[in-house]
Amino acid sequence: MSLVPKLSVSISNSGNSIDILEKTGPYVININTEGWGNTNPTAADIDFAFIEVFKNENTTVLDTIALKNPSLNLYSNVAGYPVPAEFPIIEAKPWQLGEGVFRFKYKIYVGTAIFLGVDTFELFMPSLCNCRDKLIQMLIETCESYKLKEIKDLLDQVEILIYGANAAFTAGDFNAVDNILANGALLCASITDCGCGCK
Repeated sequence: MSLVPKLSVSISNSGNSIDILEKTGPYVININTEGWGNTNPTAADIDFAFIEVFKNENTTVLDTIALKNPSLNLYSNVAGYPVPAEFPIIEAKPWQLGEGVFRFKYKIYVGTAIFLGVDTFELFMPSLCNCRDKLIQMLIETCESYKLKEIKDLLDQVEILIYGANAAFTAGDFNAVDNILANGALLCASITDCGCGCK
């Protein structure tokens, strides 16, 4: 087998930063034959490495995240280098591309050889999740019994939207994900909490 770089990406609760976990791992016979070392390159062999960011299956590169170049090396100071285990390679990188489904393409150059990771698709919907958390808090704190049903109904709708977005993402229907998130944004924008004792 040949080196296949791997990663996972998560977004902060606020939606304004991302973390990237480098998951290639060391070569292990019969377990991780696509990892660092053995007959595969090690992290010390890398000349250039970067991650390209796309919106779902579109081909326009929205961002390029450098990991290794002549003036940068995010691999060299981690435990196990040059055959590191899983480690956080990017933490709290500012994120301004919004929400939805994003595709991350991991590329490593060793001399003239190019090693490509399997495209990583991630669903980012912090606004909808934060909306759900806000409704749960409102449900706990409300002092007006007549508000309970209204809040519970809204919470049920948001939960259904989150479930639907995850289901559409799993099915690869990224247009449906975008539609669900747009509907969720409208719903959540209509929610007001004027506090205890007001109508």
